[in-house]
Amino acid sequence: MVDTRAFKLEQHPGTVPACSVIAVAGPMVIEHLFKFQEAWRSDSSNILIFDLGGVIYIDSSLIGSLVMAHVHLSNAGRKMVLAGVPDRVRQMLAVTKVDILFTFFTNVAEAEAALTAARASA
Repeated sequence: MVDTRAFKLEQHPGTVPACSVIAVAGPMVIEHLFKFQEAWRSDSSNILIFDLGGVIYIDSSLIGSLVMAHVHLSNAGRKMVLAGVPDRVRQMLAVTKVDILFTFFTNVAEAEAALTAARASA
């Protein structure tokens, strides 16, 4: 059984202009769905990085929320990437066949560097 009390969510500006980071740690389970959804829905940045480096487990409700975030942000012309995704979480995204929706980076710094380079070449 996963201890759901260990869940932490922190939202802060990124180092790239118009970028925000939502860092999540602990288990991403249905108990935390509304807090997670509120975080990405209330964000208005052009680029949203989900730092999942501290995630120990993800259930289908939070996988669904990541997919909803992708659709919502894409429809609004905004960009979303995942950073620091642990192997276990990445496997869950692959098993559910939603991994193809996301761009993955090793960590937030790598994501910001890639996004800065992409913005410079555009």
